[in-house]
Amino acid sequence: MIEAPTSTFICAWLATYNKIIFGSLFVFGELVVVWCWRAAAAKQIAKAGSLYFLIVFAVGFVLGTIRTLWVVPILGARTAELIEEPIMFGVSILAARWVVTKLRFPIDRGRRLALGCVALGFMVLVEFTFILWIRGLTLREYFAARDPISGTAYFLTLAAFAVMPFFVGRKSAQIAPGEVPVKH
Repeated sequence: MIEAPTSTFICAWLATYNKIIFGSLFVFGELVVVWCWRAAAAKQIAKAGSLYFLIVFAVGFVLGTIRTLWVVPILGARTAELIEEPIMFGVSILAARWVVTKLRFPIDRGRRLALGCVALGFMVLVEFTFILWIRGLTLREYFAARDPISGTAYFLTLAAFAVMPFFVGRKSAQIAPGEVPVKH
């Protein structure tokens, strides 16, 4: 099978510079959280980001188990992962919309981006600790073993997961938590 040179380059580059890339993501996430830091805002961001992460991670864990045990032996790893990615993209959309609506998250785009960064931080932390421990891999082995095509799709899905709260949710006037809506 012939692999695309660009995809091979991306995976090799990620394997080499993963500490810089993910360190920058964490620093960026921290800067966004500090930027919109207020006690109530920080608490709301942490709560929403944690809930968003938990929903998407739980669905991803179930789908990953199904993919690994039943789909990979039949279709192969690349195809199985490429089937899973659009489903996880849809789960990210639904979960972000639900969290933003259910928690009455403000329209403030900075806070929504912070919500996504908190969730991404949790996702990357769990992915590179718990999941690697389960699979018995080091971080370098993880990046080196990633399929160039499905690996790129995975990282793009992670990026979409991080920015999804920025794009979804209520566009109407917001009601602060604890306020009673007034009908005119």
